[in-house]
Amino acid sequence: MKKSVLIIIAVLLAASFIYADLMQPTNLLTEKPDNAVHQIVESSRRDAPDYAFDVLPLNIMTTYYDYFPGAYESIPIRIQPTPAGIHTGGGIYIAFQATPAAGGTRRVYYVYIQDGNITSGPGLIDGTATLAEGFPGIDIDWETGDPFVSWHTPDPSNPTFYTCPVTFDRYDMIGIPGLWETPYGVILNPYDIGPEQDQEFIWPSVYIGPSPNPGQRRVYVAARNFTSNLSGYPCENSMIAFADFTDPTDLETYNEDDWTYVTIPQLDTWRQQNIRTFRAMIVSKTDGHVGIFGHSVDLDSEEPFTPNEVLFLLENDNYGEGEWTMYTSDPTIMVENPDDYFESDSNTPYQDMRYSPYVNRSGVAIDEQGNYHFLAVYSLSTEENTWYPYFTTTKHIKFHRDTEQITINDMYPRNEDGSLYLPWSIPPEFDDDGFLLTYASYPVYWYGNDDLFHENYHRIIQNGPYMVALFQVSTKAKLFNDAGDAQYADWASVPETYIVISGDYGETWSEPIILNAIETPELAGLIPTYWYISDHMEDLGNDWFRLHFFFLDQEDYGSSVQGNSPVTGGRTMYTSIDIDFGPVSVDDGQVAVNPAQMLRQNYPNPFNPSTTISFNLPSASRVNLEIYNVKGQLVKTLLDDNRPAGEHSVVWNGTDNNSRSVGSGVYFYRLTTDNDSEMRKMLLVK
Repeated sequence: MKKSVLIIIAVLLAASFIYADLMQPTNLLTEKPDNAVHQIVESSRRDAPDYAFDVLPLNIMTTYYDYFPGAYESIPIRIQPTPAGIHTGGGIYIAFQATPAAGGTRRVYYVYIQDGNITSGPGLIDGTATLAEGFPGIDIDWETGDPFVSWHTPDPSNPTFYTCPVTFDRYDMIGIPGLWETPYGVILNPYDIGPEQDQEFIWPSVYIGPSPNPGQRRVYVAARNFTSNLSGYPCENSMIAFADFTDPTDLETYNEDDWTYVTIPQLDTWRQQNIRTFRAMIVSKTDGHVGIFGHSVDLDSEEPFTPNEVLFLLENDNYGEGEWTMYTSDPTIMVENPDDYFESDSNTPYQDMRYSPYVNRSGVAIDEQGNYHFLAVYSLSTEENTWYPYFTTTKHIKFHRDTEQITINDMYPRNEDGSLYLPWSIPPEFDDDGFLLTYASYPVYWYGNDDLFHENYHRIIQNGPYMVALFQVSTKAKLFNDAGDAQYADWASVPETYIVISGDYGETWSEPIILNAIETPELAGLIPTYWYISDHMEDLGNDWFRLHFFFLDQEDYGSSVQGNSPVTGGRTMYTSIDIDFGPVSVDDGQVAVNPAQMLRQNYPNPFNPSTTISFNLPSASRVNLEIYNVKGQLVKTLLDDNRPAGEHSVVWNGTDNNSRSVGSGVYFYRLTTDNDSEMRKMLLVK
């Protein structure tokens, strides 16, 4: 049943929208100088996965909004299925916020990229709007290839309050992007919830999952509370609106009866108890599970490590309807003070030192086994509510479906033997002046301690047992700018991007691929920040996968929105990178893997003038193997005959059915048997 809400007409004057819609920071701990000797944790590049840029960084558009070009927690870059409905599909949609001119209005844009080229956009999603817009979320309907997008903007009829419109692009109509439906508000602020009035929910995320109704899908628009609670704390509970559809056109105009609105009782309760959560939502693509995974902090307590501070999973197994189950775990890890080196202001050695999660901004992944994953910034903290910024690490938090337990493991840095990573050796070592020798790490894009809340973000995605984690590191920039270590002068404005992969559902992780403007030729001259990774990994065969990325190339290091740089803006960018997962692949007996496919990736690819297409038939069948161009037109029939079970190969020499040579470009080859049909793409380069 739809949750009843009371809409209150506001009498307050509208506040400025310019950058007023950022999440309110909660800097819980006091920075503590550590008086240690800092070294760098150097990755073993030799053991990192092999990779290659598929598409060099591609400039989408100039923007003067230099902070989170996409959504806070959801993924702004999504990949269409191939094919998408009756059309070719396989394109990349990106929904983002940008200000094209200094002092201009921030708006929500889209761009469509196919085979490394911008084929539509960048363009406004709502070309009729005049008010500022921000923080779009996007997901793609796998049946039609149509993307749904939501963002927030002042309500045109009542600008005192934000609203979250929703719309979708009619790609399914003619196979061309850019036919956006007229948006309408779906999160219609304000709401009265419990004792609180005029609550505003913004920063929407969009997810599409299965529906309990046969033949339908369900779209979710989930927004967080922008308004401080009655105690004045920024505790964000959630408003979730969802609707079922057979075709996106079922939702092309707003109908109150189509949408159901729910809040999550535990988040509502925590809000009244002054407990803030750092979490993200995820919707399963295969069943009715909806989850919110993260950690909580007690804003009302002067004592650290209270019982209200937990790792938690809130899960609904009925498509967002009905009850939510909560699983919790202790989020902290005890650490022994090395030879009582670290002391309080009263020169008393700390007795309670722990690694604990700190103001995390992260996405969540759910794998095919039902496990949940998120990445967390962990800092070394004490019983005095103090913390040591140089001893900050990234950890992988996993909810295990089989045991219903939540575990904490080092992501990077880490010890190879699986023991807890510490920034000093055991036993501890000291220099001649008595200073502790330590390793520094700071997995945050910007080096300043006061900006850890706004500038840390981690991304994680999965495909079967394979997982990819991405985060940025500014340790070298921090050692120069904050500690004055001259040996890192060249890194003063150079953040690093770490990509770490797993082949066993996150049980073990590779050494990181490290990208930066000094050592990565493809990024030379750039200041790449705010990276987002697509939710889809393209299987290229032979354990290679292609990943797609969206990021901001800043003109000056630091965000002017946060007061750390001049208002010089930057450029929104796209790139794709191929990564070899061979070193982390596992035997079939160890983990569940995707069913074997008949159709292999052609070899060589790219090719000129010919390539070999192989396939494996599980049983004898009539076989049709055809080549199509990007317009969906038949180019060549390579095979139309009966074939026995087993391996088969066919060579295509780059000609059409009239024996004429075809031009360079992307082509699709489709294998159709009595029981199945599979398609892959290839690239002819002349």
